[in-house]
Amino acid sequence: MPEDGPYEDLILGFRAALTGKIAYIDLPLVSYTVGSGASFYHRQPSSFAEYRKLRRSAVAREISTLHQRRADALRVGLGDRDAVTAAITRRLKKLEVILDGFDYGFAELMIKRRRNPLRAWQLQARMNRDMRREFARLTEEKRRTTEGQA
Repeated sequence: MPEDGPYEDLILGFRAALTGKIAYIDLPLVSYTVGSGASFYHRQPSSFAEYRKLRRSAVAREISTLHQRRADALRVGLGDRDAVTAAITRRLKKLEVILDGFDYGFAELMIKRRRNPLRAWQLQARMNRDMRREFARLTEEKRRTTEGQA
C-alpha cells in the first residue's frame, strides 16, 4: 500500500453505507498482526520538521481516501450534484490547497492556486502558525507525561 494511500477500513464503512448492505463472513479473509502497525504505535515527532512531515502525510492520506470514496459514490450512481459527492468534492478542494501549502513556497502557491499574494501568504502563515501551536502542545504533553513517570 502506498505510504499516503487510504486505509481500507476507512473505505469499507462508506461502501456499506452507499449500498445499504453489510454481511458477516465467518472466515479469516485478511492477515493481521496484533501488536504492530498503526493500531499499536503512535510516533511522537521529535522536531517541528518531523511533525510537519507527519501532518503532510495525514493530509495526503485523507485526500487519497476521499478520492476513493468519491469514485465509489459515482460507481453506485450518485452524480456530481448529489449532496454526498458534492461534500466530498468540497473537502477535497480544501485539502488540496492545504497540501499545496506544504509542497510549494509562497510564490509557487500563489501562481498554482491563482491566489492574490495576500491570500497565499495568509494561507501559508496560518498553516505554519497552527502547526507550530500543535507541535508545542504535543511537546508540552510529552514533557508532562515524562515528568509524571519520573
